[in-house]
Amino acid sequence: MHPADLLIEVENDLGFSVHFFRPGETHAEPDEVCALLARILAHGCNLGLLTMEKIAPGVPYLLLKHVSDWRLLEENQRTALASIVHGVSRPDATARWGDGTTSASDG
Repeated sequence: MHPADLLIEVENDLGFSVHFFRPGETHAEPDEVCALLARILAHGCNLGLLTMEKIAPGVPYLLLKHVSDWRLLEENQRTALASIVHGVSRPDATARWGDGTTSASDG
């Protein structure tokens, strides 16, 4: 599975992008959610915005920059990560994502 596919699957299951919404915002535009996921992936892979623009068709640099500056705040990242940790610790997590006998971890 490609890392982007996994990130999209986790977003679809847990909806962690809600933690990156602005106060009072009930939903984000789909292109902003795509840019958010692309930016998270770029950050995790230590890729710059220009490189991510080249490998993520349809996600322009200016949108990646906007998401990076206005949505990918440290507090938002903390709450989103807590949501993901909570989601994967659910009793039904193994039924959804495997029994944990294999890993694609780093190091």
